[in-house]
Amino acid sequence: MQKQKALRRILLKVSGEAFVDQEKKSFSVKSYDHFASLLKELVDEGKKIALVLGGGNVFRGINAQKENIDRVLADQIGMVGTMINALFLLDRLQKLGVKVKALSAIGIEKIFETYQPFQAKEYFEKNDLLLLPGGTGNPYFSTDSAAALRALELQVDILLKATKVDGIYDKDPKIDKDAKKIESISYREYLSRELKVMDLSAVALCQEGNVPVRIFDFFQKDSLQLAIKGEKIGSLISGE
Repeated sequence: MQKQKALRRILLKVSGEAFVDQEKKSFSVKSYDHFASLLKELVDEGKKIALVLGGGNVFRGINAQKENIDRVLADQIGMVGTMINALFLLDRLQKLGVKVKALSAIGIEKIFETYQPFQAKEYFEKNDLLLLPGGTGNPYFSTDSAAALRALELQVDILLKATKVDGIYDKDPKIDKDAKKIESISYREYLSRELKVMDLSAVALCQEGNVPVRIFDFFQKDSLQLAIKGEKIGSLISGE
């Protein structure tokens, strides 16, 4: 694998599935411990990481229609799910001695400080790691969009999306065995082809701020470390 330019300021978007026991398919405190240990290794190497958390392990908004739940309410439940993940992870990181600050997009002052862009940038300089739960704070916006927005506000080097697929494909690889992996694609082509691995609105935001996006499989061995160290794994969306 070849490396791209050195990455120091990173926006990492991780799905709630990272906090699920992959064998038992259930909630697992050990998953938070494991993830916190990975993050500590990386900040010990001088990386600054802002982390946008998904909440799919608690509730997936996509299930709202099936369960006859109002879309706005479903999205709000999902935002609360991201806060639950942030609280567990905050505790684990603090126990490891990581300098971490948690800022929520939704005001809940007895638990989290409310996210403000200029304050967040200042905290990012003073701390190794920011936890950013609550999505954008608004319904109808995914955590992908929240990640893209925070990436622009914090002026990071790259947005890394840690998910359960190993990159971008021209078709759904779960359905079509002939699906071909796309290792590199421009923002413009991704948007024109309306690919589905990352929200189009999120990619459009990254295009506006010229923030490259790397999408990779979180569950592949050492994938997070490789992605943050600049290895060319998964798929890259950029202006090139």
